[in-house]
Amino acid sequence: MRTNLFMVLFSILICSNIFGQDLNEIENIHLNFSFKPGNYFLIEDNVKVYSNPDIDSQVLLTLAMHDEISLLEDVHNTQTFDGVRSCWYRIKYNQITGYIWGGGIAVKTVLYDIDKNGIVDYFQYRIANSESRNYLRIDKDIVIYINKRRICFESLIENPSIDYWYTDCDFEEENNSVNIFLSFFEKHNSIIDVVLQITMDGEIVFKDRKQSTLEVINLNPYAERSDTE
Repeated sequence: MRTNLFMVLFSILICSNIFGQDLNEIENIHLNFSFKPGNYFLIEDNVKVYSNPDIDSQVLLTLAMHDEISLLEDVHNTQTFDGVRSCWYRIKYNQITGYIWGGGIAVKTVLYDIDKNGIVDYFQYRIANSESRNYLRIDKDIVIYINKRRICFESLIENPSIDYWYTDCDFEEENNSVNIFLSFFEKHNSIIDVVLQITMDGEIVFKDRKQSTLEVINLNPYAERSDTE
């Protein structure tokens, strides 16, 4: 029987010590997120680099998932595709300079061979910028590849339209595992913290903000073959 991630997160809501915050404070978290100049990895495949910040302009080249780019500047031209709102950026890849839409760029990437088999694993997330605040969706905006196989969070969630807006995310390597720290608020404007721990044994451990284990799930049934493999 497929594990219902919604029920796990709901149990976190019940079991955690919830502390309320004013909605205005919550909306300031990651508000109007924009990438700073630097090197970033792509979180999407087939990312097109254009001659101008416009999808109707000339395509200079197409980049693959996990390619590393040098981001030069934000050109402040915002567009929304597939529910993700982001600016366009001027970037450089090898010797080519052009423009890409920011929804294909990972905010953070951790490269870590979690099971020590010589294959680099990717742990990434992106921010989906709405009109009023920035957020991320666990089923779409957290992307994990282990042994070149993507972990399908959509299959872990029986109800993808989960009523939580995640406002902050971070990754941390720790003792042969990668911890994903999530802060989020729900309809009653309360912030809750949850830790998703990916282990070298191929499991995901759900913990509340007190580090109490709520559930352990074997990830192997949810690993899909990578399109780029």
